[in-house]
Amino acid sequence: VTNDTMGKREADINSKTTREEVVDIICQLCSELVEYNSITFDRVVAMGVGVMPEMAAKMGTAPSMELSDYDSLAEIFEKRLNVPVYAANAISLLTLETFNIREHVQVPYNMVMLAADQSGYHLGVVYNNEVKEEFLANTTEVNKLCVNPGGRLHEGYCNGSVMAELTPYAIAYKASDRYCEALTPALYELTGGNGEYITLAQMLTAMENGDGEIEDLASSLLHEFCLMLNNLKVIYNAEKICLYNFGFSERNMEQIRTCLIANAFSDLADIIEQYDTKGKRLSRGCSAYAIQCGFFQNCYIMPDDEEDE
Repeated sequence: VTNDTMGKREADINSKTTREEVVDIICQLCSELVEYNSITFDRVVAMGVGVMPEMAAKMGTAPSMELSDYDSLAEIFEKRLNVPVYAANAISLLTLETFNIREHVQVPYNMVMLAADQSGYHLGVVYNNEVKEEFLANTTEVNKLCVNPGGRLHEGYCNGSVMAELTPYAIAYKASDRYCEALTPALYELTGGNGEYITLAQMLTAMENGDGEIEDLASSLLHEFCLMLNNLKVIYNAEKICLYNFGFSERNMEQIRTCLIANAFSDLADIIEQYDTKGKRLSRGCSAYAIQCGFFQNCYIMPDDEEDE
């Protein structure tokens, strides 16, 4: 509750690690932390579990599910640890950690966390000082935004959607007619010769490094990306937009801000920033969610306190 850290434990997992093994690792690390702090699990208010989108399938959840669908995962941990567990998509928990409510008690605050992975984009939103509950589970609606009316079609999405225009797979498809070592040497090197997935950061860097063959495409993608950012700012009246896992260099951020200013989005250029985390902030986001659900919302009383009353 006071934001003090009990300790930190880490473990490596990979594509071969099973869901059961992930649960075993987390439960073991929790037990170590409890023992390290000389307490028992009956003194633990709750535990928060954040599932990154790329781990969703492995953990039996999905970024497009309802929050109640995370309950089955939470129940697995509850049975093992005998403490209340609250699970949600990690993108919104990162948003919860990033937002410092103490700084905005008097004036409501709005912010957006936009994250990227190979499958598409993910969104977390703080609106009027609260993390919007619908994004605690479903983070994928941002892919339905239109950034190019009449553009490419992706099944289940409108023509010119974010999914069809800006995802790594969509970018790779657009660049496929010119992607090769001879025509796009910088991009070829940046992608390691694998053109199946190409990020916006790679396109912008390749253009900067002299790949003239993709200059028109990279410029078009940059404009679509800036339009998406503006849409998010307008929809949620965002005062800050954090970009997570995009891999943008400082030069890429300059390119984005320059494009925003050139298209009369200068106020937006001032509120975008990259968000980098090595796990520490995500763990705090999970803790914040556990405290919110298990302590404040439930007016929690520890067992000894009940006996005193």
